[in-house]
Amino acid sequence: MSILSNFVNQLINFLDNNKKTEQVDSISNYPDTPRLNGSLRKLLPETGKRSGLIIPATEATIATESYSELSKRLEKESNPKYRSRAQNDYFTFSGERSKMIKSGFLYVSAERIQFDLVKLTACIKDGGRGDEDGFGVEPDTYVNGYLSLDGEFISPVALEESKVNMHIKYWMLLETNPLDSDGKIKNFPFDQVEKIYKLPGFFEVKHDNNVGIIDKNLNIIITLEYKMLYSVNKKHIWVRLHSGLCGIVDLKNNIVIPPVYNFLSNIEGGKYKGLFVAELSGRHGLINLENEIILPFKEIDIKDFYNQIEN
Repeated sequence: MSILSNFVNQLINFLDNNKKTEQVDSISNYPDTPRLNGSLRKLLPETGKRSGLIIPATEATIATESYSELSKRLEKESNPKYRSRAQNDYFTFSGERSKMIKSGFLYVSAERIQFDLVKLTACIKDGGRGDEDGFGVEPDTYVNGYLSLDGEFISPVALEESKVNMHIKYWMLLETNPLDSDGKIKNFPFDQVEKIYKLPGFFEVKHDNNVGIIDKNLNIIITLEYKMLYSVNKKHIWVRLHSGLCGIVDLKNNIVIPPVYNFLSNIEGGKYKGLFVAELSGRHGLINLENEIILPFKEIDIKDFYNQIEN
């Protein structure tokens, strides 16, 4: 059986198992909740304001999650736990989407955010209840969409980690307007981005399994050629090549300690604070930022070496 056929069978079984408990929400359950009908400026007068909101659920306002996008995500995700979660979210959304459209509406939390955008959030599956015995608690499944302050859809409601929603999230992380001059969502040029909290204004990015560092203007600070990196201090970055060798670079992309070590770890306190425990060809020693040897390399277990320098 092909992967696609197996996937389709899983989806059919998932939908069949949920038919008996399928319940379509009623708009009468939300008599006092505002309806989306034009401008949201009065409802959300300033950034940070939130409100419940009833939005129309149609083929246009609720996105269709494609199998091809799921496949791409699964290819990039190596952690089995997150792969399984992505598949479960896909199945959940596929089933819930039809219920939303059948009911004709969706209750969401609407929040005014930067750049006069309105972020819509809804939990479509509560995973906190577990099974009938109270076991098997799973993460909740969330969806997001985006409106303009005029109440027009910029992005239809889709899974929280859908491609479009992630593009918006990444632009917002850089405090950059995610929309171009025509009001369309801009593609983000990297696969992932994260703040580096020790280095405000700098961000770790990933593309095709290579990581590097950029600033908020997308200028490349550390070239994307490493497997891993983290900030040692406000000037220096620990890096690991795909070969597994480690070194140190600075924020001008200059090599400070050549990436020739099998192990490299900075010491944060004590007599040798600011120095690095290094491993080279099975030997352990102590070096400084000038790559000078402070304690000679010798054949000793790493734990014994740490005990030696601590005492």
